[in-house]
Amino acid sequence: MKKSKGISTFISIFIILIISLGVGFVIQKSTDLGNLNGSNFKFPLKEKSEEKDISDDNKKIIEEEEDSLPTYKVAIIIDDIGNNLETDKKLSEIEEDLTLAILPNRGATLSSAKYLSSFNNFQLLLHLPLEPIDSKDAEEDMIMTSMGKVQMENQIKDYLKELNQYIVGVNNHKGSKFTSNYSSMKTLLEVLKENNLFFVDSFTYKDSIAFDVAKEINIRTAKRDIFLDNSDNKKDIKEKLDQTIELAKEKGEAIAIGHSRPNTISVLKKELKSYDNIEFIKISYLF
Repeated sequence: MKKSKGISTFISIFIILIISLGVGFVIQKSTDLGNLNGSNFKFPLKEKSEEKDISDDNKKIIEEEEDSLPTYKVAIIIDDIGNNLETDKKLSEIEEDLTLAILPNRGATLSSAKYLSSFNNFQLLLHLPLEPIDSKDAEEDMIMTSMGKVQMENQIKDYLKELNQYIVGVNNHKGSKFTSNYSSMKTLLEVLKENNLFFVDSFTYKDSIAFDVAKEINIRTAKRDIFLDNSDNKKDIKEKLDQTIELAKEKGEAIAIGHSRPNTISVLKKELKSYDNIEFIKISYLF
């Protein structure tokens, strides 16, 4: 009887020991799993972290390369403002800087000047009518080579009465005869200089000396490089705009002239934002 009781006791102790070992094993495993999921466990993310660092470095290099690219300057002048207010208003849909040249004594001269001058990205010029070689191209109120300084002063004064508060400079409308006449051009430029106005040679005639005379008398000046819209075809206008951009990349800067026409405005609105490393500026920023 005593022997059976001793065996039973031994078996009980053995069973308790086995159970204890089993429980201990389970607890250890649970602890290990808890450590795997716990905040103290760190997964081996070194490779992924390195990949992220490399990606960030590449991005920084690309950004630095883009910042180091030169910015080329392009000034675009839109002539013949003042003929049609509704067409002129469409220019306000263009966000880039433009220079707008306003014809005097036209149906929409004052209304277009008032409207367009309210936009910070526009700079306004007087689009000054000058005498052409062919009399068939002559217009009323043109400044003629036959005029002396007093007559020119009076003519300019009349234009400034209407537009002085809006304009900062002048470019020529037509003027093949006038811009190739040294004496007349010098007198006109002296009048403009006295009125604190700069002059841009629209270069409508291959023998124009206006730019050279302006430099001679030390008036702020520039000269047109490309006409955008001798053709009113949108494809042709786009090609001329591309040529302007390429010229700017060669020279560092370029000046183009277009006109207040629906197709020209449409092309500029669509295309100006598409060029990289090109800064479209007001004409006075070039001198």
